[in-house]
Amino acid sequence: MASVLSYAKVSRVHTLVMSAVHISCAYGYCKMSYPRSCYVWDYRAFVCVATAILLFHLATNTISEYRDCVMGVDDVHSPSTKYRLVTGIVPRGHVLVIGIASFAIASILGIIAVVSGNKMLLVPGLIGACISVSYSEKPLMLKYKPCGEVCVFLAYGPLLFASCILSLVGRVSAVDIVSSTPFGLMTAIILLANNIRDYGYDLGKSATLVTKLGLKRSWILLAAMAHVAYAIVIFLIYHGALPRSVAAVLVTYPLVIIALRRRRDPSMINILALLHVVFFLIITICIAL
Repeated sequence: MASVLSYAKVSRVHTLVMSAVHISCAYGYCKMSYPRSCYVWDYRAFVCVATAILLFHLATNTISEYRDCVMGVDDVHSPSTKYRLVTGIVPRGHVLVIGIASFAIASILGIIAVVSGNKMLLVPGLIGACISVSYSEKPLMLKYKPCGEVCVFLAYGPLLFASCILSLVGRVSAVDIVSSTPFGLMTAIILLANNIRDYGYDLGKSATLVTKLGLKRSWILLAAMAHVAYAIVIFLIYHGALPRSVAAVLVTYPLVIIALRRRRDPSMINILALLHVVFFLIITICIAL
């Protein structure tokens, strides 16, 4: 009988930390831009939205894992297969049930937030829910097309920030959306790097952005995304949208150079994952102070 730990590994529960960090960053940004002394905050709506985001993430993980296994996309010899469903570590049907249940509960929480909070929450909520269910399911099956990185960028950048800020203060501005783009880019880089690593296994099985562009162009795109993320942060600091202390995030830039130089080494993924976490933590701490 499969253990709870096995289900957690297949569901990639550890990746929910990424969503939690994003939510914390959005909260800190909102606290800086919309102080509670000037705005009425709705914590109940925020808790519903934050929990829904985590559950949508879990639903996307599990349903995507199930679909990869059923379609034969996963390869038992792939470098990322140790704890994948294709190995039979847990029953397929159980993983699908977890995904459907997570999606259903997240949807209910989203509806509660919309009803009790700002009705504008319905816009990012519906888009996020559509991305979650369409990421690996018919008819769109977005992850098997060269648009997975775009979905991740939207989900963990503009949509997540807009949802959190709207739930807290009932409004969101164009500056808020622009401020969210570095976080969306840094998260999309992780997916792009994973697809670069799996390029040889995805050929003929999945039409990812990397299989369409090729390895060389994909590396150029990854480098460009990283540099644009840093450039936007500097731009926002210069125009006063972010405090000057956020410039401390530039200490993480050498990790970008190291990752690019090790593009033929599997450790590149770990370097980019570290970059992602440190990038977010530094900005979150700086805007919270």
